[in-house]
Amino acid sequence: MSKDGSVMDGFRSGDSIYQGLTKLEGHSHIEIVKYLDALSVDEENALSDYRKNLPFSIHIPDVIRITNKYNSLLSELMDEFIFEKNISWKHKSTALDLQRDYISKISLFIEIVDDKKAGRLAKQDIINYRESLFKIPVNRSKIKQYRCKSIAELLGSDIPKSNLLSKRSIQSHFSCIGSFMNWMSKNQYCKPYLGTPLHGIINKVEECTHVMYAFSEDDLRLLFNNDYYFKNKHRKASQYWIPLLGLFSGAREIELCQLYVSDIKEVDGTWVIDVNGENGNKLSSRSSHRQIPIHSVLINQLKFLEYVEKLRGKEIRLFPELKESRDGYSQAFSKWFNRTYKKNMKVGQVEGENRNFKSFRHTLSNYYKQLGDVDEDCVAEIFGDDFDMKSLKDDTHGKPRTTKQRKELIERLRFNFIEFDKFNVWVNFN
Repeated sequence: MSKDGSVMDGFRSGDSIYQGLTKLEGHSHIEIVKYLDALSVDEENALSDYRKNLPFSIHIPDVIRITNKYNSLLSELMDEFIFEKNISWKHKSTALDLQRDYISKISLFIEIVDDKKAGRLAKQDIINYRESLFKIPVNRSKIKQYRCKSIAELLGSDIPKSNLLSKRSIQSHFSCIGSFMNWMSKNQYCKPYLGTPLHGIINKVEECTHVMYAFSEDDLRLLFNNDYYFKNKHRKASQYWIPLLGLFSGAREIELCQLYVSDIKEVDGTWVIDVNGENGNKLSSRSSHRQIPIHSVLINQLKFLEYVEKLRGKEIRLFPELKESRDGYSQAFSKWFNRTYKKNMKVGQVEGENRNFKSFRHTLSNYYKQLGDVDEDCVAEIFGDDFDMKSLKDDTHGKPRTTKQRKELIERLRFNFIEFDKFNVWVNFN
């Protein structure tokens, strides 16, 4: 057949499909989507070519509007979705982090399912994405053996379980893509209910991520009764102090890593760690702003305040060796603690028992629960939000506890099995 004949056949095909669309004017979005979904790729191309040659005056607005949306590429919609989400992100620093996170997760989704027209996205694509995510390595762009591999190559590789995305990360990915799916469906870019294959999985993964194990007594012995503390083998001040501060405060890793020297202050005669959102510091929520009294072991036995005073007037940050990255100041310390220190000390090696720096919070949570006779509101003020003792977030409980009351509660922490008397005081102040 001649080229002209082929073009004519394409025109006729496009005209036939277009006429079918015109008959759907006034029908529901779902009916139009069903019609478009039944088209083959060749028919979609014929319709697109046909419409390009039509005079604007005979376009049927509602049908064409839906057709245009249905033919939008996922990458185009990602930009529009994030632009809309960005409007609701109030704080500039938070918005930038969220934007990067959304781009990263949706880009991976598009890489797995292909950058296709949203109208061609099918439920099987979502199922394939769901199954693939359990086989993707964490930080694949940073790890040499995974960096240059395609998704298909990664899915065909035997990747160690320790290198795969964590359950918490997978849950976060599913939540993001579920939100993206809902937005596309709501705005008539794709078929409705595409996010359904993720719903049950999100719940199951979420249940797993809530199981964060506290450090056992044996874990804490391994973490602190060793030559790193006895013989001063820590290379950096943050490696020496941050685990200790986590043990005696329950503060989050990111909160401790970003501290300023000025955040260690005296309030009503009590030395405290002032966890705040000033000067660009990040907080999980408003209730995370709090003042945590410093335990006497840190002050009297380990001379923490002497470390702080050596820095005053010389440094701005409490741990100046920690540099800011996309996720704040905790990245380098987190890698060291989880990939090097915890592993070398053989902590958290039991399969299925998730332990990381946040386990210090759970350790203190369990400690106070075992005491039984604690002021739960006072504990909540020390921990900030997401503390898991019952009834702690009821705002009707009354006025905040005093610094003295919080100090008394902190001093009830006793870890007699940790040999603090053998610790070498940190002396590398410079």
